Amino acid sequence: MFREIHIPEYFDHNAVDAVLKEADEIKSSPNKATEGIKFDFTKANFISPVGGLVVSKIASDFPEYKCLAVYQKEKEKEHIPWMMKVMGITKADETGEINEFLDKFRVPIQRCFYSSDSLKAINEKLIPIVKEKYNPSKNVLKSLNWGLWEAIDNAGVHGYGQDPSAKIKVPYPKPVTFCAWAYKDEIEIGILDSGQGIRNSFTNSGIGKYKCLSNTEALKIAIQKGETSNPENSMGFGLYGCAELARQSGGHLVIISTGNKLVLDDKGINIYDSYTYNGTIVSLCLSKKMDINLDSIFGKNSFMATEDFDDILGDYE
Repeated sequence: MFREIHIPEYFDHNAVDAVLKEADEIKSSPNKATEGIKFDFTKANFISPVGGLVVSKIASDFPEYKCLAVYQKEKEKEHIPWMMKVMGITKADETGEINEFLDKFRVPIQRCFYSSDSLKAINEKLIPIVKEKYNPSKNVLKSLNWGLWEAIDNAGVHGYGQDPSAKIKVPYPKPVTFCAWAYKDEIEIGILDSGQGIRNSFTNSGIGKYKCLSNTEALKIAIQKGETSNPENSMGFGLYGCAELARQSGGHLVIISTGNKLVLDDKGINIYDSYTYNGTIVSLCLSKKMDINLDSIFGKNSFMATEDFDDILGDYE
């Protein structure tokens, strides 16, 4: 017998709660007769990067089970959803391993175990697609390169409570996953870790001003310049940089962590209740018309983004 998790028609950050709840119900009521988990995509017309990451995370939480993706019902074979066509799935009644299904994404899910993995995923997967699709300014590429690398690496370091000052670089205890989609007018990026959550990262830091933060306060602080749970080894540019990229491009930044969701968009910054996810999920959506002012984000440290970018990626003229 297979247990089913139903993927909604439009699976973005707004639909994460329902899918996480279904997965937790399966975890809380284990059935020895369960053969595996079927992710039912038969109604899905759109899956955002965050949606793909959540599915990947849930599948990894059931290592003892076979995890399958069900794509399309036979009776609906003439109406294969747009999302399935984009991913190259055009046959009816298909079933396959979930990881093979997710690997059809425009930028397949990257599992980052070290800082170098994070940088490689951005440099070799995301940046070339952004350049090809949008012909962006060099400042846009530099900002994405540095800001996203910081955000992903911080998820691996702060998210799991590691000591970034350790002389021996240890791998992230669990991978940080990263995915992106390039649409017609925008690019959307998802980052997910399974760590301690943003609030615990701050309150466990030993820094007095963070000791009694609520979860909503921690989310607000996380996108402010220079706020970090490890000031000796981080400049606090990760989520702050992502927030500024979203603001300057007219996009959005969504952060889900430990029972709350922060949404930064053209309506301002709002925090909502969400289904409890103990790690952190980030969705960053940027308009292809974005024109980033690098100095306004990184200030006197903008030269660091420039040097890192030029050293690694070379001349983008």
